[in-house]
Amino acid sequence: MVQFYTEGKPVADKLAAIKWKGKREQFMSENENALRLYHMAERKLKPHFKEGKLPITAWRRERDRLEQEYNTGQVELSPIHAEVKKLWQIKYKVEQVIHEQERQNAVTRKKKQEIEH
Repeated sequence: MVQFYTEGKPVADKLAAIKWKGKREQFMSENENALRLYHMAERKLKPHFKEGKLPITAWRRERDRLEQEYNTGQVELSPIHAEVKKLWQIKYKVEQVIHEQERQNAVTRKKKQEIEH
C-alpha cells in the first residue's frame, strides 16, 4: 500500500497542477493505473496518517519485531514439526497395513463362502 502511495503521489501532484481540461484528461488516461492505485492506497492509509505523514519507520520496526518473533517461533516449532511428520508417516503405514489385512480377510471370507456352497 505504501509503495502505491509513494509511487502515485508525484503523479497525483502533477495532475493537480494541470489546469487545462484537455491536457488533464490526457494525463489522466496516460497514468490511469498509477492514479487508481494511488487513490486506493490513500483511502486505505488515510486513518494512519499522523501529522500529515505515514509512520513508516514505526511500521518497519514493528514488522522487524514480528519477523523476529516468527523466526523464533519457527525455531521452537521445527523439532515438533519433525516429530509430527514422523508420526503422520507411521499413521500412514499403519493404515496401509490395516487396509491390506482387511483386503486379505475379505478374500479369505469369500473363499470360505465359496467352499461352503
